[in-house]
Amino acid sequence: MKLKPIFFLICLFLSEPAYAIQSHGGSEGIIVHQLGHIFFLLSLCAFVYWLRDKWFLKGKSKRYFQIFGLFLILWNLDVVLMHFLDEQLELVDVSRNGFVYIIHSANNSGFIEYLYYFGKMDHLLCVPALYFLYSGLKNLDLEKEQG
Repeated sequence: MKLKPIFFLICLFLSEPAYAIQSHGGSEGIIVHQLGHIFFLLSLCAFVYWLRDKWFLKGKSKRYFQIFGLFLILWNLDVVLMHFLDEQLELVDVSRNGFVYIIHSANNSGFIEYLYYFGKMDHLLCVPALYFLYSGLKNLDLEKEQG
């Protein structure tokens, strides 16, 4: 079955933004979500530590997987901090004026506003992580072919 172009256009114009760091309703939702990030972070720490001793991974593949893990560790720390500032401490309020987002901190702290602004750019950590994952898998395949 072939999708019609009109279906694509309807989906395109009726869609809403899907933000990378989203808010969660109620205190239960954010607590469970934060615990999930912390568990993921600890699992990545174990993964990076585990890679140190593995003899079947060598050279570039091992290094790429370690860098992948480190970038995702940093990403998890960033997301936990952003959720903490945004939803648990409620130190940051974001308003919108047309296409411009205005960030206000509760105590008018410029540091928190800049921290929040740059912290919301979590793609700067996630995209390189995926690049290193791809590079590690690619080199693993090349090493397998070379024997």
